[in-house]
Amino acid sequence: MHTAAQFAQLVDAARHGRVRPLVHHRYPLSRPHTAQEEFGKREHVGKIVIDPALRPGRPRTCPPRPRGGRHYLPRPRRTSVSGRA
Repeated sequence: MHTAAQFAQLVDAARHGRVRPLVHHRYPLSRPHTAQEEFGKREHVGKIVIDPALRPGRPRTCPPRPRGGRHYLPRPRRTSVSGRA
């Protein structure tokens, strides 16, 4: 976020469920080192989550992004060169 006003807007959107983080992988609490290794590769897009409710075993991979170039965050409105929407 660039300004306090933009951060406040993001916090408000998150509180009202309009923004959901993109989760790349979920790991059980028993595998923090594996989660840290994944994080260290710097190849992930989204969050790497350590989930205490997840059973040990294979990490849970989350579904891919929506098709059609959609983004998981709302895009800002574009304005014309004159400054009008």
